[in-house]
Amino acid sequence: MSISTPSSPPARATIAVPGGRAVLLAEEILPGDPATGEIAVQSLERTDGTRFVRVGYRRNGRMIRGPVSLPEDLWSQLPKRPPKPPR
Repeated sequence: MSISTPSSPPARATIAVPGGRAVLLAEEILPGDPATGEIAVQSLERTDGTRFVRVGYRRNGRMIRGPVSLPEDLWSQLPKRPPKPPR
């Protein structure tokens, strides 16, 4: 998945992340369904240079559920495929 530059980013709005606030650098919007909304994957950066990846559902341009932020270096440590759900 590639991350693209937003077509019209907000005026460098800040977003709450662990340890402070960050600005939006880029985002990719993936299609979702009407019940959950689209899926947003964002690249963020704090003023100290720490970068984060944020994932969540959004509708009408607003995050509505589950925005989760994690440091960019941890992103590469996530499993390529999630574990199977319990039965």
